[in-house]
Amino acid sequence: MNWKGFIMWSRVNRERQAGINLQATREQKGFTLWEIMVALVISGVLLAATLPIFTGVWRGYLEDKRRLELQYSLLAAGRTVADAIRTAKTVERLSTGKIKVVYRDNKGQLTTDYYYVDDRDYDGIKDLYREHVVPSPVASWISSFVCDEVEPGLWQIKLVAEWGGQKKDWQGMVKQRTLN
Repeated sequence: MNWKGFIMWSRVNRERQAGINLQATREQKGFTLWEIMVALVISGVLLAATLPIFTGVWRGYLEDKRRLELQYSLLAAGRTVADAIRTAKTVERLSTGKIKVVYRDNKGQLTTDYYYVDDRDYDGIKDLYREHVVPSPVASWISSFVCDEVEPGLWQIKLVAEWGGQKKDWQGMVKQRTLN
């Protein structure tokens, strides 16, 4: 027996006398390849089981976001047009589908605005525009805008917004208060 063998034999002999199992010292070194593979398989199965849940939650979030943005867009557009008609001196529906609103500005001068739906920024999304001097968008995703005079001074506004397969509509009645 050489010197190294003697040291190993004496260590094993001491561990046997102390009641320590040789198997326990081997396990303290780390994980075996089989243990790592089993852990990877279990984590893969758990990931595969939970991934559809997370994607379903994400799709639901996107649908709720689109629905809320459409509702907000319709509300903003409807309120803007209703306020313009309410304070207008004259309102006229043109043959092009535009609404012409004439009102007095803060200085008392007559000013004309036009409201219509168009894709003036060429992004594929129709917007409701207010054209004062320069066209500016009021609300996005507005696919339809109809404003009819039901009776003298009473206007019905109908708006439709579409985005991502969802479609919402809004309608309201507004009484024109002629301010001279």
